[in-house]
Amino acid sequence: MKTDLSKKSITTDICVSVWVTQTFEVPSDYQIKGATSKEAYENLIAEYGEQNVDAIQEPFELDFDDAMSISFEAVGEEFIQRYNGTKRFDVKCFKCNN
Repeated sequence: MKTDLSKKSITTDICVSVWVTQTFEVPSDYQIKGATSKEAYENLIAEYGEQNVDAIQEPFELDFDDAMSISFEAVGEEFIQRYNGTKRFDVKCFKCNN
């Protein structure tokens, strides 16, 4: 395939937030323990972690088929321009200390 020298590619990073549902089967007399939602989650993982991936320690192991919602958070501050057929590239940085 011939490289189109009249074009270039632009790459940047984006950040998204994903909400995933996890369900824990616990005894009927189980009491939620913790002063914060994070502490309560950590306690569930400590006691019933075999049921779910620890999203705090292993977020890349989550099953995104259970995603409730995905929302846009931000665009990275760098845009990298690569010129086809060359090793030349330029970086456009917004808010960088250049």
